[in-house]
Amino acid sequence: MTHQYSQRLQAAIYSPWFVPAALFGLCLIVLGDVLLGGRRGAISASDGDIAGYFIYSRQYGFAHLRAGHIPQWNPHIYSGAPYFGGWQAGLLYPLNWIYFIAPIRLALAFDVAISTFLTGLFTAMLASKYMSHPAARLLAGTVAMFSGAFFAHVWPGHLSDLAAMAWAPLVLLAADEIIDRPNLRSLLVGIAAIAMQLFAGHPQTVFNTAFTVAVYALIRLIHARPVARIVASLAAVAAGGALIASIQLLTGMQTASEGVRSGATTMSFASLFSFPPENILTLVAPHFFGNMHSVEYWGRSYYWEATAFVGVGAVVLAVAGFAHGASQRRRLWLTMALLLFVIALGGYTPLFVLLYKYVPGFARFRSHNRFIYESTLFAALLASAGLDAILQGVKISRAVVMAAWVLAAIVGVLAAAAWVPPGSIEHFAILAHPAQVLAQTSLGIAAAVAILAAIAVSLCSRSHRWGYALALLAVIELVSFGRTMVTTFRLSNACPPVLQAWRRAHPGDFRVLQLAYPYDSAMALGAYEVWGYDPVVLRRYSELLTASQGGDVNNPRMSLSFDRPTSVVRLLGCRYLLAKMPGRVVAYPIYGALPPASIIYSYYLLQDRNQIFDLLLSPSFDGRGVVVLERRPGIALGQPTATPSVSLKWLDTDSMEVEATTQAAGILLVNETYSHFWRATALPGSVQQSYAIQPGDYTQIAIPVQAGRHRIYLNYCPPLFKVGADLSILALIAFLGLTIYVWRSPVPKAARQ
Repeated sequence: MTHQYSQRLQAAIYSPWFVPAALFGLCLIVLGDVLLGGRRGAISASDGDIAGYFIYSRQYGFAHLRAGHIPQWNPHIYSGAPYFGGWQAGLLYPLNWIYFIAPIRLALAFDVAISTFLTGLFTAMLASKYMSHPAARLLAGTVAMFSGAFFAHVWPGHLSDLAAMAWAPLVLLAADEIIDRPNLRSLLVGIAAIAMQLFAGHPQTVFNTAFTVAVYALIRLIHARPVARIVASLAAVAAGGALIASIQLLTGMQTASEGVRSGATTMSFASLFSFPPENILTLVAPHFFGNMHSVEYWGRSYYWEATAFVGVGAVVLAVAGFAHGASQRRRLWLTMALLLFVIALGGYTPLFVLLYKYVPGFARFRSHNRFIYESTLFAALLASAGLDAILQGVKISRAVVMAAWVLAAIVGVLAAAAWVPPGSIEHFAILAHPAQVLAQTSLGIAAAVAILAAIAVSLCSRSHRWGYALALLAVIELVSFGRTMVTTFRLSNACPPVLQAWRRAHPGDFRVLQLAYPYDSAMALGAYEVWGYDPVVLRRYSELLTASQGGDVNNPRMSLSFDRPTSVVRLLGCRYLLAKMPGRVVAYPIYGALPPASIIYSYYLLQDRNQIFDLLLSPSFDGRGVVVLERRPGIALGQPTATPSVSLKWLDTDSMEVEATTQAAGILLVNETYSHFWRATALPGSVQQSYAIQPGDYTQIAIPVQAGRHRIYLNYCPPLFKVGADLSILALIAFLGLTIYVWRSPVPKAARQ
């Protein structure tokens, strides 16, 4: 009977469904109470990106997509800003279509859960290429999905980051298979994975994945053959993925050309959020610098950007994997893990300067600490190799056992040192008591786990069954950490009832500046804001607002604190400054706000940015009787004897119709953020056959108009959107055709490495 039970258990473990089912079960343990309604509220912290951006963006985008329209423009924030081209909208990422059918709270939770599960599944698939035991593959997936480099991003709600990171292991697997033996099946898998990464909406993760694969391939190509065919296949993967996602890629690139990050960033900006060297402690003690619950993070950078946790058990197994793993690739895995970790250190190493100067694309991003995630993937392979070797009965060497005890000793010494009275350690002397206790506890737990891991690995030399105990220890560590990263906030915090009530009491087509309220809540309320919270803000607009707050206009940001009073917001149509008081909204009126559209009959011609800003920021500049232009209007302005009539009506998210009648030539000033991609078309009944657009008051739309009646159709759409749409459709048809052909063909037996 016992023998039969053992056989059934073994058959279940070796079933192809065991690893996916186990990974799904672990996801439920960590996220189940949010998914199933046991914990109320939306997932992530109340001051994170879900609360500040995604909860509004997802509702806005998918509401319009449901109606058959892909919104290119978002008129509700930043006095108007690109939407679809801003990448993180994620409208065409198929897994985001959960937002079509599920309530927003549940859809957000499923968004996180799907990304987490796919990360584990694809990493397990990568491990299955080298590891024969299902438990080893399960461990690899668990390390990847509940590591600090991945799962800590659940706390701030980095949905697009999580979604894009989920596909990195599959890209790596496809590249690995192609280098082993170029084949159409692996090529199609790689194309699909890259396309999904691009649609997921986080370009930096795509860059990090491409960089990792490039380095990995360069090292492997030293011995791989045939080189030309492999390189061509890898290039085809990149090109194929880019072609399928052309609609997102080309639109995003064209939109980014006007954004605050157009061109290379400064070295100081690119080095922001480099992984702090002292945070190596978080590899085994994730809460040494705080846990975000009871103790705020007190280290450098942000918690989710500076946590490398994989756990003591995984570290010990990685050492065993390097020493005893069956695959000869283990040396390459260690090399990649260490190299990517050094790159993640960013500005703390001389290597960063070389990468910044000579690697194409590297200077366009900050937060290079995120290479910790790719480093973790290779560490997961090493840990998986270690467990696989143990479960296959490989005798553990004394060196590995000694390394485990040395790790236990080091962590134990650090834990003991942390309990020294605070006055004797300068750094702890400045810490509040709860932070000190948490740091001590985190190290103490890590030390206890390290001792248990050392005992288990010592016993593995006697019986391979102790490998299960070591794996269980590693999984418990990772799942426990994952649980600490799950938090929720009340939906009412994102769009407070008092703010909704104020909006209902003050209808109208005007803008506000919301202080202490989520800027992007204007999207949910159908209102309009002069600022926002979005990675894509047009550079011109940010420069002007940055100048109004005394900032560096050569380094404009997507985030800005309004600490100084400024009159420039009235030029943007802002009528109220909203402040928060207990239980109510305090509205400070701003007088002289410009209307949505007007005709002005006088202008200053200025081309120097500093002169323009000096004029616009002057309290004496009214903006109602004069406009600042940067090139001549091409018509002679007059002075009417009657007040012109102007009306503006939005037709959809991207287009509006403006009707105006004027007795004299003037400048039609439309109070919407200027972009090169606005187009003005004459409608029937217009006195002019064509209209030219240029910046007015640096950030708005200015259109010279002759005397007479004008009906103008204004539309925002980057030209490459339509080009990209055509390319995506053609590429997708070709991809599906090849996929059907391959699916119907016999599957060659893959060679194991």
